[in-house]
Amino acid sequence: MLSLYIKSQLEIYDKLLPTYCPALQETVYFTSEGKNHLLYKRNRPRNHNDRHYRVNLIKHLITVLTNADKAIKTIEKKDPKEIIFWSVEYVVKENSKELLVKIVLKKEGAGKIKFLSVMSRKK
Repeated sequence: MLSLYIKSQLEIYDKLLPTYCPALQETVYFTSEGKNHLLYKRNRPRNHNDRHYRVNLIKHLITVLTNADKAIKTIEKKDPKEIIFWSVEYVVKENSKELLVKIVLKKEGAGKIKFLSVMSRKK
């Protein structure tokens, strides 16, 4: 069962619009796959603390995507398509602390670039 806080953060996620990422020079889309990954890992529910931690970072997604100055690219070959992952990072301020927020993006074949995951660490 999801807490009220997690539900409210997921509602914010649902309202996110596709966002242009200068580091990729592409638009990033927020899909149900990314939302699902905030709550589950390998089709198993994440524990409450991990869910809370990840949805708490939703508020930083647009800031990180629009301000990151580089993207790290990784390519996986899975027949029949190629899957490309990128990670972008940016330092944000939260409660007078600096957090390095990292976003993972994914593109399958000729599809769109989609948000996949988010994480942070203290700067």
